[in-house]
Amino acid sequence: HSAVAAARLAASYPGRRVVVARHLLDSMSEAARDNFFTFCAGVCRPGGEAIVQFCTDESDRHSAEFPGLPKRPLNVEDAAHRAALSGGALGDVTMFDGPEGESCRMTLTWT
Repeated sequence: HSAVAAARLAASYPGRRVVVARHLLDSMSEAARDNFFTFCAGVCRPGGEAIVQFCTDESDRHSAEFPGLPKRPLNVEDAAHRAALSGGALGDVTMFDGPEGESCRMTLTWT
C-alpha cells in the first residue's frame, strides 16, 4: 500500500510534521481520499496536523484555478468523517468564497 509506505518514510524524520493540501481532496476519487487520510494518520501521528482546503460548491465541477484537473467537491461533514475514520480530530473549520467557489479550510490533528 503506497500511502502507508510513504507515510512511514515521512514519519521517520524527526520533528513536528504538518501536511498541507490545497485543492487536493477535491481532485481525488473517493478511494484516493481515504488513502490521503491514511497517509496523514501515518505522517502526523503523534501530535502533527493536516491543513486541508477543498471546494464544497457542488454546482460547479470545472476548476477555474487548475484547468484540466477534475473537480469533485465534497462536503465538510464527509471530509471530517473520513479523517475521523483514520483517527483524525477536527480542529478549526473556516468557510469562505474563493477562486474555486465556496470552499472550506480545516485543520485536523492526530494524537
